[in-house]
Amino acid sequence: MTKIAIIALFCLMQIPSALALDWNDLNKSEKTVLQQFSGKWSGMSEAKQEKLRLGASRWIAMDEGKRNAMVKKFEKWQQMKPQKRNELKQQFKRFKQMPNGQQQKLRDTHGKFKQLPQDKQRQLMDKFNKANRKKIDKKAQDKAKKAQDKAQKAAQKKRGKR
Repeated sequence: MTKIAIIALFCLMQIPSALALDWNDLNKSEKTVLQQFSGKWSGMSEAKQEKLRLGASRWIAMDEGKRNAMVKKFEKWQQMKPQKRNELKQQFKRFKQMPNGQQQKLRDTHGKFKQLPQDKQRQLMDKFNKANRKKIDKKAQDKAKKAQDKAQKAAQKKRGKR
């Protein structure tokens, strides 16, 4: 019975490598886009290979204008401070956790916003930022007050021990 279990385990361990895509199975366009991964390809998981292949397919399907826009977005992303990138990642994560209906509502609202003239967009953004700043300032004040109260309590406790 133990031999059968060991053989079964060995067979299961071989499945990921059997399912993994060989570099030579990629078409010429995919190889061109994924060239930087050629040396690492065989060591990647099937999921990683599939994710990269999907990205390559999207890239290949884009027209020149969309590719240039993507390059600019990527450059902008790389120029961001790590803290800002992390904030955006968290924001995206929260978005993906929303129900589909709520995601669609946000997409629709964003689409309407993008269709507004730039001066109206700027006006709405300023209004939003002003309201947000008030909330942030209030939170900062509350946090500072709590820290001050905690420090005072600690000082009183310290005085009481003497």
